[in-house]
Amino acid sequence: MTPIEWALVLVVALVIVAAVLYLVDNELLLELVTEVVD
Repeated sequence: MTPIEWALVLVVALVIVAAVLYLVDNELLLELVTEVVD
């Protein structure tokens, strides 16, 4: 893949992550994170 393609993939991934974080309740997110860490 070209650097431009990598940049596009990275931007899309960041947008998806941002959307998920925005939609998901922060408390629920913390619970999921603590479960994964443990």
